[in-house]
Amino acid sequence: MINKHSADWKAVEHWAQEKRNQAVARLIADNQSDKQRGIIAALDELMKLAEPDVRRNLTGTVQY
Repeated sequence: MINKHSADWKAVEHWAQEKRNQAVARLIADNQSDKQRGIIAALDELMKLAEPDVRRNLTGTVQY
């Protein structure tokens, strides 16, 4: 599990947000739009890694 409060994760968040902002700006400028959409989607998925997943856990039981 990722500690979303750790200094390492905060650095990843900062980097990802900067890259996402750049991709959004390029998307608005219509600069390789499909590529920018892919970058944005990948960064969004990266950021979700720190969120708890209620559908699964390591023991195999469902958490609600």
